[in-house]
Amino acid sequence: SGKSLSLPQGQILELQLRSNPGTGYSWQLAGTGEVLRQQGPMVFMPDPHEAMVVGSGGTEVWRFSAVKPGRQTLRLEYRRPWEKDAPAAETFTCDINVP
Repeated sequence: SGKSLSLPQGQILELQLRSNPGTGYSWQLAGTGEVLRQQGPMVFMPDPHEAMVVGSGGTEVWRFSAVKPGRQTLRLEYRRPWEKDAPAAETFTCDINVP
């Protein structure tokens, strides 16, 4: 989080963010732009060492492709989707440049 990336058009960006959906929290895409396009739904991968433990965490995998030249800030917020007015518990941001 907080980094800048330059991606060629057509490049795939894969984010792996720690998550524990058993707590009600998950990463939510905050805002959209025209430079990146999400590729398919987010996929949750349980922690392989705790896959059979109730309430254990894992990793959310998000994929985006650089579809057109420009700049965009990719922002995801770790929150409970039903708590609309509550601040995000965490945020992930990355400035993307597609030359």
